[in-house]
Amino acid sequence: MLLPLYTDILLWFLVIVVTAIIYFSRKQPQFIAVFQVIKTRKMGISTLVILLFYMGVGLLDSIHYRSVLYVTDNGTSVYGSEVRSVLDDVLAPRDQQSEKTYSAPFAQKLFNKETASDVNGNQIRVYPLLKYTQPFPLKEVSMRMNITLILILAVMKAMIIFIGILMLWSFYYAWRFQVSIIAHIGHFIQGNHETCWRTFWFVAFMILLLCMLSMSLLEYVHVFGTDKVGDDIFYSAIKSIRTAVVIGTVTTLVLLPFAIAFGILAGFYGGWLDDLIQYIYTTLSSIPGILLIAAFALMLNLFMAQHPEWFNTMLERADARLLGLCVILGITSWTGLCRLLRAETMKVRELDYVMAARSMGVSQFKIMLRHILPSVMYLIVISIAIDFSGLVLAESILSYVGVGVDPTMHSWGNMINSARLELGRDPVVWWPLMAAFSLMFILVIAANLFADVVRDALDPRLRR
Repeated sequence: MLLPLYTDILLWFLVIVVTAIIYFSRKQPQFIAVFQVIKTRKMGISTLVILLFYMGVGLLDSIHYRSVLYVTDNGTSVYGSEVRSVLDDVLAPRDQQSEKTYSAPFAQKLFNKETASDVNGNQIRVYPLLKYTQPFPLKEVSMRMNITLILILAVMKAMIIFIGILMLWSFYYAWRFQVSIIAHIGHFIQGNHETCWRTFWFVAFMILLLCMLSMSLLEYVHVFGTDKVGDDIFYSAIKSIRTAVVIGTVTTLVLLPFAIAFGILAGFYGGWLDDLIQYIYTTLSSIPGILLIAAFALMLNLFMAQHPEWFNTMLERADARLLGLCVILGITSWTGLCRLLRAETMKVRELDYVMAARSMGVSQFKIMLRHILPSVMYLIVISIAIDFSGLVLAESILSYVGVGVDPTMHSWGNMINSARLELGRDPVVWWPLMAAFSLMFILVIAANLFADVVRDALDPRLRR
């Protein structure tokens, strides 16, 4: 039985809306210019693949369901209380396997020594074997040789899958554009295509290779080790992708209407409307953001604590708290973009083509929609990228002070919050922080670099 959560619905709705906008705008000159810049630049096409991978993982983790336990005599299905996602099935069985405590990456023993008895009954200190790791296929060779063998087999599987996908794409491309398959392969090898297909497929192959390597090693070792309670760090880090994607996309969906509408209206009309909008965002900006967010978050937590009957499972409660955090971040984060759009609109409204449209009797709404909005679109894209990075980091800060996402939810903020205490141990447990930081860094840097490419296509001055 499917069990769509609040953020699941919003995330899929956002994907459908963006897909519809791209489909219906694919013949617009501005969209064609953006697409041309993205597909002809290696940086644009490579970061797009990375962002699509993160989005795909987030969407896989946004399909929740309950399994059927049994069917009664009258045909009624009885569902279990555990809520799972498609990503849980992909990463199974690591989602339900917890070791005793810490273990280092690629290790098959615990990180701490324990007291045990030898064959003679003497007390000795040893590193116990992990409970949920299978023995390596070759027992007569070292662990390094076993891991090397597993990696070689995973590389071969990835290459076979990749070559199959690449051949299917080549046949489709040859059929679609009515060219011979030999000529297409020759152009692909030489890099004569206008689109950076070699970069696209290289990045896709690297992602596929990393996935195959990780999945091949999961049954033998914990790739990123385990945390204090024995949970697999790799599983927690991958599951945290959905939280970051939801916070970045849903919060952007909340703040954009406020920022665009208020910013363009204030800059275009001026007068008392400009004064009113300035008063609103100046008042919000004068309050320390972290305190305002914390106050709203505490109010939300109190409200949810007073209505526990609204949530059937802990996951629904955690998801509702995540949605509330997105709304709070969106309401308190639109002021910066609004200020930028106001200033840019005040400059654009005095340009010749806008004045000519006014003199010809074009309605003010059409002027704002067709002339003002496209001219400030590059600011919106850059601000979205900066805000996306800031929102991912803000989640970490809010989780540190205890007003972020629910402690039971997988997030990089919760991982970093728990890792700060582990850095004070001797010896240092560094892998939880490194795993969260690595995935967060890749997502943030890819979003910023992709925004730079789109900015170059949207900025009218750079197009000239």
